Amino acid sequence: MLKVIQEYRAGIALLVVLVWFGLSALMMNTRPADAQWYTRQGSAAQEWTVGHAGVGASLAEIKAVVTDKQHHITTIINQSTTSTANQWSIQSGTGTNCGTSTTAVLPADNVSTKYVGVTNAQSVQIIQLQTPIHITAGHAICVLGIATQLTKITIIGYTTP
Repeated sequence: MLKVIQEYRAGIALLVVLVWFGLSALMMNTRPADAQWYTRQGSAAQEWTVGHAGVGASLAEIKAVVTDKQHHITTIINQSTTSTANQWSIQSGTGTNCGTSTTAVLPADNVSTKYVGVTNAQSVQIIQLQTPIHITAGHAICVLGIATQLTKITIIGYTTP
């Protein structure tokens, strides 16, 4: 009987050790894919949060050009300023309010296409991107809405050399 109890305790001890190592390995690998990308970039990546409370039918620059650097978008939060759903798009470019070399970012098909957002009575629309959107190097980030339902938007991302 004593031998059975000793084998039982040894089995329990081994199980505890295996569970400990398994949980430790799992906890080390729980970061999202983009967080691992940040780690590889080291301190060169500069995180930022920018926003605009009333984007209408004209391009509005919300993240300026940084010479020889590239912006990356990881999260977009938006909502209409009215009880009607807004429409919005993200574009990039150079010049004042992305007026030169304007490029569609999201939706990516062309600069005229827009996403439909949510009303001010609904919860904000949050888009968390597993893979960041990479903006053309040397371009600013701009947002375009429509005149009748202004867009409140916040964009989170980082800039790399």
